[in-house]
Order: sequence, then structure tokens, then C-alpha cells
Amino acid sequence: MPQIRCPKCGLTGAVKQGTKTFTQLLHITGLPRKTLSLRLNKLCRNGVLTKAEGIYQLKGDFSSKKSFAGSLNQFSKVIDNRKFKRVTMLMVLLLSFSAFSYALATLFSTGPQEPKILGTFTAVLRVNEVRDLYAWQAIIIFNPNELEVIQVASGEFFEANPPFFLKASDVGEGILMLGCTLQGDVPGKNGSGILATIVFGYFVNNYEKPQVVKAKGYLTTLLLNSDLSIIPINDSTLTLDVIESR
Repeated sequence: MPQIRCPKCGLTGAVKQGTKTFTQLLHITGLPRKTLSLRLNKLCRNGVLTKAEGIYQLKGDFSSKKSFAGSLNQFSKVIDNRKFKRVTMLMVLLLSFSAFSYALATLFSTGPQEPKILGTFTAVLRVNEVRDLYAWQAIIIFNPNELEVIQVASGEFFEANPPFFLKASDVGEGILMLGCTLQGDVPGKNGSGILATIVFGYFVNNYEKPQVVKAKGYLTTLLLNSDLSIIPINDSTLTLDVIESR
């Protein structure tokens, strides 16, 4: 169970899942009313929390262990292929628990006011000259003091939607994790193409460009073929290019 340090009483306590009113969160966090309101609104805009009749709760399958387990059970019924299960279930578990941790950390953090976004730019993640690509995961790092992830979309190389296309910007500060897999017992894709399109917002004009890395902490960039064997990656296999700036 996640632990936090209460900014009001200074004691460490357990954060339990469940619905909360604004007044309850105000007492729990000890944050100023305006600060708490701004952070709750941001979490709602980002799709982490939902608000109904003055009640806040984690959105969708992240709201409780029971609903999460139920969603996995329903998800497994759709997927008959064991090869796909091994790839996708691991990604779903990782994203689900990281999103819950991010919601708590964001709500109870006492950092400075959010910086203003000056503009946006679009970057594309490309795969080049690959054979039998069945599933992939990419770790993209960026300076969170300069950039923020605004939007992510699947590229035309796989053209997949959730849960087959997964994205998470809550697995670590300045880290964006993307992943995708084909469905069923089908051959992998050959050739070159766009895996994902990412829109970043920038807080400073002279920002450092995001980049793909082989590994960041416990997260790893990898390509898998239809046998779920690792496809070697060199400097030209995966590229991240800025194509548009506003």
C-alpha cells in the first residue's frame, strides 16, 4: 500500500483507495484550497481522476483492486493467443500500477506553480528497415522542466488502439513509455514506418529535444519478433524526429 508523508501533521500514513470529497482531501493534504483545486482540476483534465457530484475518485480501472482484476479477466477473454498475453498483460499491469502511484504523488506534492506552455511541437517515433516486428516498447526521455507530453497517437505502421497500443508518462519524471503489439497468431511487420506521434509542449524556447534511450532504470526499449525473440537495435533502427513546431 503506498505511503506518503502528510504535509499537515508530518506523520507517515497509508493512503487508501476510495472516493473523497474536496473537503476531505483538503483536511488530508493540508494544502491551500486554491492549490488543491488547481491540482485536482489538472488530474481530471489528464484523465487520472473523475469528479461526479463533488466526489473525486481514480478513473476507470485504476479506482480499485476489484475493478482492476475484473478488467483483466474481461481482457483475457478477448485474447486467446498465449504469445499476445505474455506481451500485453505485462504492459497493462505496469501502466495500471504506475498510474495509481502517479495520481497520489501528484495530489500530495507541494511543488511550485505549474509553468506556462509557450508552444508545442510534434515528434515522430520511426522504425527503420525492420523484419518480422510483432511487438515493441520504447523509452523516451525529456527534460520535465522544459517539456510536457500533450498528446500521443499510434502511427500507421501498426495502427493499433488501446489496449494494444499503450502509453504512460507517469512511470518516472521526464520519461515517456510507449508500447504496441499485433493481435493473434500473425506474422510481424517488415520495412519502415511511424510507430507513434507525440505532441510536446515547451516552457522555454531553447529546449533540449527528447530522445529514445535503450534503458532508463528498470524500463527498457525493445523490439520483439513473432516468436517473441528480441530484434537487435542499432542507432538507426529507432529514431525520434521533430517534424512540426508552433
